Amino acid sequence: MSRRQLRTPQSPARQAKHNRRAVPGLAWAFLSTLLVLGVSCSQSDPERTSAVLELSEANFQHEVLESMQPVLVEFWAPWCQPCLEMKPVLKEFATEQHGRIKIGTLNIDDHPRVADAFDVGAPPVLLLFHDGNVAKRRVGFRSKAELEHMLALSSPP
Repeated sequence: MSRRQLRTPQSPARQAKHNRRAVPGLAWAFLSTLLVLGVSCSQSDPERTSAVLELSEANFQHEVLESMQPVLVEFWAPWCQPCLEMKPVLKEFATEQHGRIKIGTLNIDDHPRVADAFDVGAPPVLLLFHDGNVAKRRVGFRSKAELEHMLALSSPP
């Protein structure tokens, strides 16, 4: 027989003491794993919340056409590779421009009537709205520098 099988059972008090030592170690391991994976415990952290609005037929009128701020809208589709490549660019741009401009995305497959209303064909299409009207229109992938340039050209002096 092995030593493990011959070991005498521990008293309940000794088992409880052993378990108290193990639990904090397990909790620490769990929390450190969450931190490594980038999971946030706070939902109100502004850095973790998305600065890019998800637009739809239901909220387009209010969020874009009635907005007091300029609004940059990307018309995209899930099958469009340049659209997918623009997601992190838009997110970074939205974070940097927070409070100065609204940025939103509209899936043309889910909301074709809005896309048709603005004559959106092949995505990605970027429309910059000022006072409910289209001020600038760009088709295709745009870098962050190009987005900044687009915004600067359309800003009032």
